[in-house]
Amino acid sequence: MAPEETRKIREALRQLQHEVASELTVQVQDEPIRSTPARLAGSLGGPAVRRLLAQREEALRESALRWVSEPQPEEPPI
Repeated sequence: MAPEETRKIREALRQLQHEVASELTVQVQDEPIRSTPARLAGSLGGPAVRRLLAQREEALRESALRWVSEPQPEEPPI
């Protein structure tokens, strides 16, 4: 894998991690204070997070398909 491809993938993963962390923070802040940790832990994997992850995975998949289908410039000899 080319260094530029690796950089783009890492950046996309960092962005995904940031968005998931932000969504989890919002969910926790929006939830009323609960007395049991199990109930709070259950809310962290809620439908909003699963939906966000599914959207991001699909966007990354589409981006990868576009990138693969586009003609790639020839790398200059080193």
